[in-house]
Amino acid sequence: MTQPVVLMAFADDGLPALNAERKGITDALYPAKARGSIDFAIEPSSGIADIFQLFIRNDGRGAVFHYGGHASKSTLELKAVDGAGEVAHAEGLADFLGRQRGLQLVFLNACSTVGHVELLLAAGVKAVIATAAPVNDEIARDFALSFYRSLGGGRCIQDAFLDAAAEVKSRSGDAAPIMETRGIGRLGAEPIDPIMLWALHVGPSAGDVLNWKIPTEDTRTVKIALPEPERGRANVLNTVLGPRLFEAAAPYCWEVQDCIRNAGRTGEPIDIDATWEEVAKAFPFPVGLGIRRLNADSNAGREWLTDAVGLYKATSKFFAFVVMIQLWENVRTNNKWKWATDQREIVLNFSKLVADDDPTFDYVGLILAGLESLRVNDVTPFPPQCADLSQALSMPAVAEARAGLQALQGRLADFPADMADDALCAQTEAQLAHFLAPFAFITGYDLAAFKDIKILQSRMKVIQFRHLKVRLAQISTVSSKDNAVNYDFYADNDSVLLMDRMKGGSPRWINLTPFIIDQNALNGQSGSKLHFFAGRQAEGSVFRFIENEKRTMDIDAQSYPEIHDQILDFRSTIERQL
Repeated sequence: MTQPVVLMAFADDGLPALNAERKGITDALYPAKARGSIDFAIEPSSGIADIFQLFIRNDGRGAVFHYGGHASKSTLELKAVDGAGEVAHAEGLADFLGRQRGLQLVFLNACSTVGHVELLLAAGVKAVIATAAPVNDEIARDFALSFYRSLGGGRCIQDAFLDAAAEVKSRSGDAAPIMETRGIGRLGAEPIDPIMLWALHVGPSAGDVLNWKIPTEDTRTVKIALPEPERGRANVLNTVLGPRLFEAAAPYCWEVQDCIRNAGRTGEPIDIDATWEEVAKAFPFPVGLGIRRLNADSNAGREWLTDAVGLYKATSKFFAFVVMIQLWENVRTNNKWKWATDQREIVLNFSKLVADDDPTFDYVGLILAGLESLRVNDVTPFPPQCADLSQALSMPAVAEARAGLQALQGRLADFPADMADDALCAQTEAQLAHFLAPFAFITGYDLAAFKDIKILQSRMKVIQFRHLKVRLAQISTVSSKDNAVNYDFYADNDSVLLMDRMKGGSPRWINLTPFIIDQNALNGQSGSKLHFFAGRQAEGSVFRFIENEKRTMDIDAQSYPEIHDQILDFRSTIERQL
């Protein structure tokens, strides 16, 4: 069975309940996601291209499409990539949605969307939930949350709809004032019967769609050929992590999807080594390198545990830097940034981190503190799936795995070699599988170094910018090659960028420099040598070469002053606010 996906697109234009709606829906569906029955993909600020990409990335798997935002009887009001308003006309959108294989329901949670229904059903959409009048923002949120709580709890579409209608009716009574509406333009307060706002429409191609439910079983399962344990050994290392990450990456990574489709055509199980290789290539280089190293040695022992802890640390640091970059950029432009006490402490500790403390620093705690700070200040992180990490990392199995790995990281230096036996290594591999799986969405993004950007302009042609790009997902970045690519935008030069893997159009991206730097880009050399920030030392900072942490790079006012200045700006910005 193909794992279904709930696709969510929001177009926030100041509606106070939209963030709560997005978070509430993911909370409602998370138990089903955790057991592997379903997945969800979210665009928190959507343009037309974003909606199309949601379906393209999840080809044939999008079962429910939910839209929250402003609308009229013939349009949805969206947000383009550059933040400008963008109107999606009902006819074109209906044509697209009607061609999506596997789509069971379109839920338009916005004002007066009943005008879309006829077009959607005529195009082949099976079922549509739409509104017949202006919708109070909070009532719209409550209706959606109730519907998805029931759907996530195993109820069918029809029962979930009736449950939501009854709950909203019981909360709101016969009338509710319209204070904030989801229409294009605002309306004055007037009484409205919430039970009559929404209707569930079915079309001629509906079949048994009203009885469609989220599956109860784990639908991620892929047939993988596992090795037999060796005689006299109870555990086989490297049989858990590769397959688990392979399944977790499947909703996001095109290459993993191709591998699964090819196996489906032949009917043969996927070789376990292929799962390791695919995920090692799919994850950003710092994480993929750790995955490849771990699979290179299946012998239990201290060396294997060292590689396991290295993978945990590389993943934690990479995502901590993704979050800290965005925290820095937002705090820098917001003098009224709100902090909780626990957030202050761990972010301040990172700002003051010295290189000697880097090996045991709690980077996962830094991820959680940074994400919570962004959430409290209504900032949607990039990638948007990061917003769900806090909940994923708090799940009992994941939290227990994190605690075990963090403890092992702290005592590895003095760990007795005779204790690194089969049982402990197998336990550690299982912990890594639990911990890393929630981060698998990152396989839908590219990590790349950019340098030597030049303007390309000729008569009668649109200006383009040539970038030398090194995609950082190879066996070794040292042997990687520069590739010339042209964009209609100018990325940050001599920097390491995390980018959306859009097919066509301008990708979204964030610049991870100065926490991740490419020494070759800074020196004007080909290829790439990636380094992670490790902390303060004397009057500068220390960076560790990702492929060999014993090799370090010192940054100060004389050596790479532009990187040094950015590190100082981060510290002063954070410490001034704290």
